[in-house]
Amino acid sequence: MQAYIIEAPPVHANAVNYFSAALGFYRLGYFVERFKLSEFKRKVSEKVISGKITNETPVFGGMESLQAVLPSYVGLPHYPEELKKYLYRQIRICDISDVQIGEFFKPRETQQKLFLPRVKDHSFQCELTLGKIPAGTQVLAAQAVKFVAEYRVYVLQGEVINICFYKGNPLAQANVEAIAHMVSATKHYAAAYGLDVGILETGETALVELSDFCCLGNYGLKAIEYAKCIAERWHEVWQQS
Repeated sequence: MQAYIIEAPPVHANAVNYFSAALGFYRLGYFVERFKLSEFKRKVSEKVISGKITNETPVFGGMESLQAVLPSYVGLPHYPEELKKYLYRQIRICDISDVQIGEFFKPRETQQKLFLPRVKDHSFQCELTLGKIPAGTQVLAAQAVKFVAEYRVYVLQGEVINICFYKGNPLAQANVEAIAHMVSATKHYAAAYGLDVGILETGETALVELSDFCCLGNYGLKAIEYAKCIAERWHEVWQQS
């Protein structure tokens, strides 16, 4: 068994995720090959590793490496219709030029890494972000809400395997009944995925977004659990492509 995991410098924001994935696959008995993104994309385009990558050889290194191997990949919906009642905010699809000051905006599922999600304001950083987005780009926009705490719910084969705190007040607890309902309503989407949930100031547990495990960060899973989820989702995505 073999897995391809990107090799990122220690200062890279996602370096710890790639290390955790590599460690997990190693402990599962995989031969782990680390790669540099530019070299990996070159080998894929030149078919140097054609035939070596299959549904049994997970590739984990961000959206660019995933789409290099599976260009037809389309991510899972961030805001599934089944979870509409857990949004507690209005979300719309609009042209980037129509996003209003004070609104949160992010790329659609087909362009997940086009830019980093943020709230539109008058800051120079926001102007830089907007300047890099092509005119006419369709984005997801929503009224900005304040979460006092945020958690990531890791789901594998329809079961919650961990709920990890990652932002805000750790004393603000998520409603496990609401989480159970969310998982039950979305488990048909993928073998492995994450549900980010936030606690509103009013106490409700709301959906932040649903995320595919293909490029999901690790906020507290054991390395072996992390690798198993990556492998399960990779196998599924490969079969669907």
